[in-house]
Amino acid sequence: MSLYFFNNVPAEYLDKFCAVRDAFSNLENLLVTAEILNTCHESWNKETKDFDLLISTGTHKRILVKKTDGFFYYELTFSGNRV
Repeated sequence: MSLYFFNNVPAEYLDKFCAVRDAFSNLENLLVTAEILNTCHESWNKETKDFDLLISTGTHKRILVKKTDGFFYYELTFSGNRV
């Protein structure tokens, strides 16, 4: 399992995350995550475990988001060998 920590992600990106109610909202969140990965290279935190966005791979593929009103996570779907 690998953990990828992203810290000091601009609020304009974090505000785009929405509660996952269906497959489409999950896709929206995955696209926001992709946007962060593509545009916020300086936010990748390799030094400490502080984060605004945490990507977990391996057995449990999840993304944990820290917002001002609390935490939420969603599964990193569309990856790996699903049957």
